[in-house]
Amino acid sequence: MQVQAFAPDVLVVAGMSGGSALKPLTDLCTVASLPGWWLLPAVRSSQVYVADSALFCRAGPRLVEGVESLARMVWGEEALPDASCPERAVLKLSLRPGQRCRPRLLPNHFMPFA
Repeated sequence: MQVQAFAPDVLVVAGMSGGSALKPLTDLCTVASLPGWWLLPAVRSSQVYVADSALFCRAGPRLVEGVESLARMVWGEEALPDASCPERAVLKLSLRPGQRCRPRLLPNHFMPFA
């Protein structure tokens, strides 16, 4: 897994489409079953996000929302206290730091991130 070499502190998967996280979460189940997934700093600290791809791929006001959302994911809610992620556009891993689950149960541990 090439991601291991980078050891990311924050991992953003931009694959949701129209509020549906089914495909990216299914893909994450597969990735979570690979060796090294639970050792990634982003995973250990529960800094894994699944975001609607429209936040980053469409020109216009939605792109501004995407940049603001990305800032909140990377630097925390203090980065832009007046901004929030569009409703149902970003999900965050909700496991406690260091906690693990079975890979197939990983989708159950993603909650809306505002």
